[in-house]
Amino acid sequence: LANLALLDDDARIRIHDAGGTKALFEWYTEMEPIVQLENLAALANLTLSMDVTEDMVHRNKCIPFFVDLVASNQIKHAQFAAIALANIARKEQFREMIRKCGGIQALVSCLMSHDYQKRRHGCRALANMALSSSKDIEQIFESQGLIDRIIKMAMRKEIETQREVVALIRNLSCHARLRPLLLDRGVMSAVEASSVRWRCGG
Repeated sequence: LANLALLDDDARIRIHDAGGTKALFEWYTEMEPIVQLENLAALANLTLSMDVTEDMVHRNKCIPFFVDLVASNQIKHAQFAAIALANIARKEQFREMIRKCGGIQALVSCLMSHDYQKRRHGCRALANMALSSSKDIEQIFESQGLIDRIIKMAMRKEIETQREVVALIRNLSCHARLRPLLLDRGVMSAVEASSVRWRCGG
């Protein structure tokens, strides 16, 4: 199911219409941890469809489910949950629901993880969350320590996370209140460092 859900929107809708999404949520707690990971992979891929995502959010109440997993100490589970939230956060209405469920704080915790994949997917989800005009977004990122962490990540040679970190910086820069903070903390040097690595094929 996880692989089929990667094919295209038609495959995702067919899985969903056949009761696949409902079953994946209902059986999750009865599965062994390794099977739960495949379950989460399938659910994350299903969120690529906005039609399926609509049902997952409203019928299956998936946002609190994914937020709780992101905030858990299960690193691999948190990775897939962060991917799902990143896809869900493409829509403004859902961004607000994620925010109200404490999703921003949970995703920010991903940036503090020692696991670079968790940092990567946390950045991607936060980049989409930063598209929101909510003042809560600005208040959370006004923390100097958090901005420093993002700039530090952008300066590192972790090619796997560069695209997501730069996307986060780009979307944070859309907020007038955050631009001075980003500039003060050296955002231009971070962006330049990232662009040099991409030009060099690194």
